[in-house]
Amino acid sequence: MTFNDNHDADNNATANRVHFDSQLPDINQPKKRKFTDVLPILLSCRVRLNDTQREQLKKVWRDIRANEAPQPMSNPGSTVRSYSAATTTSAEKALNTSSLIISDLISTRDTIALTTIIELERVFGIELLSKEAFMAAAENYYQYNKEGRYE
Repeated sequence: MTFNDNHDADNNATANRVHFDSQLPDINQPKKRKFTDVLPILLSCRVRLNDTQREQLKKVWRDIRANEAPQPMSNPGSTVRSYSAATTTSAEKALNTSSLIISDLISTRDTIALTTIIELERVFGIELLSKEAFMAAAENYYQYNKEGRYE
């Protein structure tokens, strides 16, 4: 065996050892939970808002837009308020969508996905659907299906 062969063998052993060591779990790190362990049952549902909830959403959205609108330029005797398509509210940024989409969503949609409702609640700082109301609705839906609604 030549020096180079021996050197290569040492490098391979080191590479294998490093590779092996990197496979060992780090006992100091918390175990990562898998998505499938945390959520073994996925719920996909839509929420039909009542008029009060819808008005609450509209009011908060109007307030956000009014509070974050650019200040008017004023000269003595006149005031000019200009809006730009480039003006983006914090809610639009947080929801990663446009003002038009948010307005359409809260004004015209018969139902809204639960995940979207939760995001709107988080971003707008309001509660539209309590956990208790959701759990009661889920229980009613389960019972409705369990009792054979198709009979």
